[in-house]
Amino acid sequence: MTADSKLVGGSGGGAAVAPPQSKKALLELVSRLTREHIAPRAAEYDAAGTNPIDSWRVLGRDGFLASCIPTAYGGLDLDMPTYIGVIRTIARGCANTAMTVHMHGKVIAS
Repeated sequence: MTADSKLVGGSGGGAAVAPPQSKKALLELVSRLTREHIAPRAAEYDAAGTNPIDSWRVLGRDGFLASCIPTAYGGLDLDMPTYIGVIRTIARGCANTAMTVHMHGKVIAS
């Protein structure tokens, strides 16, 4: 079963959420989250040299911190093209957030 059709849990400790029904909707969601919540904080994180913890919380509520984790373990189980689209979208708003989400969600989880 794919991430488009299964209930998954976010990594942020919140309630389980159903992912959008299409990859396009998923990318639109991450674009909106980036535009509204992540990009406005990017300069602050860069200037302070801190981790984007609030950005992680925003992404975690919708399961994006578990993008590459199999659904059997509560993740979104995104295919590689969709995962890359998510990371690229986040990076347009905050490179720090995109890099740390990628490192924790893909590199460390692999």
